[in-house]
Amino acid sequence: MSWDVMGCHGMSWDVMGCHGMSWDVMGCHGMSWDVMGCHGMSWDVMGCHGMSWDVMGCHGMSWD
Repeated sequence: MSWDVMGCHGMSWDVMGCHGMSWDVMGCHGMSWDVMGCHGMSWDVMGCHGMSWDVMGCHGMSWD
């Protein structure tokens, strides 16, 4: 496990290298809870790799 901060632009909590769940706040991919025209909060279930905490398009601080 490693704490990667230099690979993206937002905040993502990536746990494994496979497709899983992700909490997307600024991307609207997959199942989403649209609050501001697909640029608000969204609950992404099939958009990223592994479990990830995504705040700005799945590109930010990631915990692999």
